[in-house]
Amino acid sequence: MKHRYKTNYLKYIIVGILFLFTCLMITFYQFCIPVSTKSDKVVIKIEKGSIPKQIAKTLKRKKIIRSEFSFILYTKLNKISNQLRAGYFLLNKNDNLIVIIEKLINENGVAKLERVTIPEGFSVLQIEQLLKKKQLFKNINFSNYIHNIAKDKFMNEFEFLKGVPVKTIEGYLFPDTYFVDPNGKIEDLVRVMLNQFEKVMLPIYKNSKRYKNSPKTRFSFHQILTMASIIEKEAQIASEREIISAVYYNRLKRKKRLEADPTVIYALGKGYKKKVYYKDLKVKSPYNTYRNFGLPPSPIASPGLASLKASLFPAKVNYLFFVANSDGSHFFTKTYKDHLRVQKTKVY
Repeated sequence: MKHRYKTNYLKYIIVGILFLFTCLMITFYQFCIPVSTKSDKVVIKIEKGSIPKQIAKTLKRKKIIRSEFSFILYTKLNKISNQLRAGYFLLNKNDNLIVIIEKLINENGVAKLERVTIPEGFSVLQIEQLLKKKQLFKNINFSNYIHNIAKDKFMNEFEFLKGVPVKTIEGYLFPDTYFVDPNGKIEDLVRVMLNQFEKVMLPIYKNSKRYKNSPKTRFSFHQILTMASIIEKEAQIASEREIISAVYYNRLKRKKRLEADPTVIYALGKGYKKKVYYKDLKVKSPYNTYRNFGLPPSPIASPGLASLKASLFPAKVNYLFFVANSDGSHFFTKTYKDHLRVQKTKVY
């Protein structure tokens, strides 16, 4: 009888331990594991006077948290229900519940956030024009800030900027959709853009393999990014990115000028009139690849992920020339003779 009592007692202890362990695991999962591993920013609005139950419902609907109950429980246990602030908040799905609650307590919600989409291939000048159109940072010269100030300001915060051999950080501003505080500072936007660049672009370069004749074995990351920016500006058809990349690398290998029209447009700056004329090819600028050999000193725009991949992995073709077609596609040729013929007829 005593033996049976001990056995049952032991079973209860084991069941209790397993139950406690399960509860701890569930708690850890709900509080410490984010909804997503990917950086996915979501804007939420918390009305003034909202109670934890209402806030939890909003967060659950936006798929920022897993459980409304866990949110409410955490705020009650820590007696912070009345500390949750009102306003607009930019939250990330790869933050766990605790981090999200801390942001709602410690950060000041803003009255309004402006949605700004920076398209792939936008130059600093184009970004500046977009911000002006939205009446953001009206008292700041965005181009001057990026070309002359930002690198020194953010170099200690972003290690990769120490490898940039020029003053400007053109090309390192990741093209994406951002939510901007109209009354915020320009460095807040630039910091987020650099942070996205570090998260999205750098891993692609770092994890890419060095194969025979790979651009990675012959060029720095800055040069590969510069090439990516030219590809981004040149390629209108996605499937042509790797071929255009190959043409430019083949020309560099043969010690030929790149003769890339987008670099001329960049060199012209505000003087660009939507069409490149022969007189424009003579513009004196280190960015004009009709006059200068090699790559420009820095990127001419913010390339997207696909263009960086094309710059890292060009197609294995022997083309040296291409001519643009009216639909945005290109005719590719191997010899100058064929290139001239295509220019005249645009048929093979």
